[in-house]
Parts: sequence; structure tokens; C-alpha cells
Amino acid sequence: MKRHFLSYLIVIGMVLGVCGGVFEAVLDSPFGGSPAGCAVAQEQKTGEASSPITGAQLALKADPREKREISMREAIEAAFSNNLNIAIRRMDPESANFGVTEQDAQFDPLFGASGGYSEAKTEAQSRYQASTSKNADVNANISQMLKQGFNWSAGWTSYRNESASLITPVPISYLSALTLQFRQPLLRGFGFAPNTTSLEIAKLDVTNSEEGFRSAVIGTIGNVETAYWDLSASIFSYQVQLESLKLANDLLDLNRKKVEVGTLAPIQITEAEASVASREQSVIVAEATIRAAEDNLRYIMNVPPDSPEWNMGLVPVDRAEFEPKPIDRDEMIRIAMANRPEIKQAKAVLRQRELSWRFAQNYLKPGLDASGSYTANGNNFKSETKTVDVGGVPTPIDTTVTVDTLSESAKEVFRDNYWNWQVGLTFSLPIGNRNAKATEARARIAWEQQKMTVENTQRSLTVEVRNSVLSVETAAKAVTAARANVRLQEKKVEAEQKRYDNGMSTSFQVLTYQTDLTTARSQLISAMSAYQKSLVSLDVSTGRLLDTLGIRLASK
Repeated sequence: MKRHFLSYLIVIGMVLGVCGGVFEAVLDSPFGGSPAGCAVAQEQKTGEASSPITGAQLALKADPREKREISMREAIEAAFSNNLNIAIRRMDPESANFGVTEQDAQFDPLFGASGGYSEAKTEAQSRYQASTSKNADVNANISQMLKQGFNWSAGWTSYRNESASLITPVPISYLSALTLQFRQPLLRGFGFAPNTTSLEIAKLDVTNSEEGFRSAVIGTIGNVETAYWDLSASIFSYQVQLESLKLANDLLDLNRKKVEVGTLAPIQITEAEASVASREQSVIVAEATIRAAEDNLRYIMNVPPDSPEWNMGLVPVDRAEFEPKPIDRDEMIRIAMANRPEIKQAKAVLRQRELSWRFAQNYLKPGLDASGSYTANGNNFKSETKTVDVGGVPTPIDTTVTVDTLSESAKEVFRDNYWNWQVGLTFSLPIGNRNAKATEARARIAWEQQKMTVENTQRSLTVEVRNSVLSVETAAKAVTAARANVRLQEKKVEAEQKRYDNGMSTSFQVLTYQTDLTTARSQLISAMSAYQKSLVSLDVSTGRLLDTLGIRLASK
């Protein structure tokens, strides 16, 4: 007899009129290597196979609701299309990248400019004092801090003064100046490390946000797959209960006929009727389980509350595979340590704590800054003094002042005739330096705490992966055992049915064996469901779920 399979879970059919027929699993996985549902072909007693139909369609033929067939990929896409949590987390890397730009911007050149005009009129105390004055100035400056801590600036100033008095030879004067300045920390704040700490921390925030987004995606996909398989399992469990009910009804009809011809006691009709009632209750519960599983999947898919889809039946169409293979537990742990978002996030935070500690250590040093400036000056006038020889000594007798324009004062700046410069050192150290010491101690403690957090996360994930591997191995063994149990229970029912037909057994015994068969089928469904979900759990625990499904994330 050929053997055919229900999608994703094995559902054993009934051999009409005598005993349950046999369905076995033929499993395939067209969805990115992910477990999925499978198809079923119901075998006739003659050995000729009927047209294959999906297990979900077979189970829900009596459901009057409009149906929607849905694949795993469609469910995943729907879960992401309206998922506000994913939309929020998707923006985190973009925001973090702006944080990097914000921190890097502190090393951008800064340009500034100012200008002003003023007039003043005062009461002159003598004819040599100007009573009015008019002043105007323009200033421009550019400055920058480099990543090694070096600060520089260059500024230009032009000044105009207008005043008149008997002793003021230049009624309108223009003054210009070019000033260059620098400051370089030599101890505290020296070098790239202390000055780029905030930038490096911001870059690690990007890593954190990207891994947080990836974790949210993995969690959502894992929830979708789990809900998808739960719905598939509930549909096939419902089919098992329907077939169990049909077996009980067939036996009830047979008992009634035997009672009519006087070959069976009426009490055995009551036994069969009680079994039918019990199994009808199981069908009702199984149907409610389907509705609950559908609602759960729709919730994860973010179906709008007013969508007509809430009143439709969902029919999973993807097929799963059951091909248990040996799993290298140590390799799974290694993959998890390399891929899990939680590990990458914890290590990124550890590096941030280390950078903060390094920054705090630098501030334990005293402040010692070298500084310097150079200014070149220019004006718009030129004075010449005439002298005479008086007793062999040159004696000034007259001074001639030549007045020019603003451009002359600017040109004179670059002739470098008039200048001043200075250099210096500035030292500072708080007495006791308690603030820096306390900050350094707190930063060190935070680093030590995060170091232990990383180790604890690694231990936790190791246990999680080990449990996931154990779950897969246990579920695979459970499926194998459940398959064998179903075959044996089928043989028991078939043998007991023959004994009953020959008057060597009772309907109570047949019903008991039928219940055992139903239990075995349900256990097989549960085992297959547990196996598929354990594979999902293993992919989640190792952080390779996206790779398994061929999904690549692209940040905004």
C-alpha cells in the first residue's frame, strides 16, 4: 500500500468501514530551508491514490468561512508591513549615525564674524580735546580643534576711528590686524585617544542600534514561524478528531444493526453513543484551537482590526521537511557567540565602558597647555620727522603725517613692519584631584560590571543553545517513536475490529483501541510540531535565522 502525507504533520486516515487507514509524511521544504507544511494524498482501500489535496483543505472542508491560503513568506511580509515596533527600531541606526556626525562635527572649522558702529559726543574740556568721535569695526575669525587636541585660530580685524582735535594729526584713522593663535595640551587632553572618545562611543552606538534592530527582526520572524506551525498543527489535530469521531459513528451504526438482528446487547449502543458524544466534544475544542491559532497569527501579522480577514479561515500551504541530521553542539555554540545580537551588543557596551574609563584616566593627569599668538598690525598713516643738528645732537623740529585709506592699513599688515608675539605654558591641578579620581573609579567599576555582564550573557546563551540542540534531538526521536506507535496502534485497531466482527470482542474494547489510536496520532502531531518549532528555536538561539531564510537587512 502506498503511503501519503499530510502537510507538515502526519495525520493517519481511516480505512473506511473497518479501521483507520494509513497516512505517512512526505515532506519537502521550498521556503528558504525553513520548516513548512506538507501535502497529503489520501489512499483508497484498493491501493489507487486519489488526487492530492492539502491537509489544511482536507481538514477544513466542513468550515463554511471564506478561506485564504497563506505561505510562510506572505505571513512574514505581512508581519513587517505594518509593524510599528519594527518601524521604530529601523530608525535607530539612522539616528545613531547622526550621532556619529554630531560627535565628529566638533572637529569642523568654526567661522565667526562681527561688526559694529558707534558715535559719541562729549563736552570738550579744552580746545585740544575732540568733542565727537565715530568708530566702526569689522572682525572675522576661523578656528578649529584637531583630533589630537591642537586648537588653532586665525582672525582679522579692521577698525575705523574718526575724531578731530588740535592735537590729533589723523582725523580718520584705519587700523588692521591679523592674529594667529594656538593651544596644545601636553598632558591632560593630549593625543587622539582622549579627544576622540565621544566619537568612538557614538560609532559603537550605531553597532548597538543595528544589532537591536536585527534582534527585533529575528524575534518577529521567530514568532511568525512558531504561530504558523501552531496553526498548521491545530488544523491537523482537528482532522484527527474528525476521523476519530467518524470511527465512533461507524461503530455506533454497526452496533445498532447488530442489536436489530439480536447479535449484540443494547448496552453496547450506549457505550458507542457515549464515545461519539465525547469525541464530538474533542472536535469542538479542536475547532476552537484553530480559531485561536488563526487569531494569534493574524495578530503577529498586524492585520488591521477592521479587516475582513479576521472572519476568514487561514490555510497554511507551505511544506515542512523532517530530515533529522546530526547537530554539532559545539559548532552551534560557536556560531551563536559570533552571531547573536545580544553578544554583539554586550561587547559594544563593554568597549564603550573601556573608552570611558580610558578618558577618565587621562583626566587624572595635571593640565599643562602650551599656547602662543602672533599679531601683525597695520594703519593708514605714515609719519616723517625732520631734525636739525644742534650742538652735534640731532633735534626733531617738525613731524609730517601722511594719511591714506583702509587698503593701505591692510597692505601694511602683510609688510610685517609692526607686530607682537607671545608664547606661554599654563599649568593646573585641583588640590587632591578628588573629582577626577572619583570619576575614574566609577568608570572602572562600570567597565568591570559590563565585563561580567558579557561573561554572564555568554554563559546564558551557551545554555540556551545547548537546550535548543537538545530540543531538536529529543523532538526528532519523539517523532520516530510516535510514528512507530501510530503503526502499532493501527494494527491493534485492525486486529480488534476483526475480533469484534467475529464476536470475540466488545465495542468497549474497540472504542478503547480507537481512543489509543487517536491519542497516538495526536502525539505524533505534537511531536512534529515540537520538532519544527525546535528548529526555529535553534536558528533563533544561534542567531542564524536570517541566513537560514536568505534574508538580508538593509538599514535606512
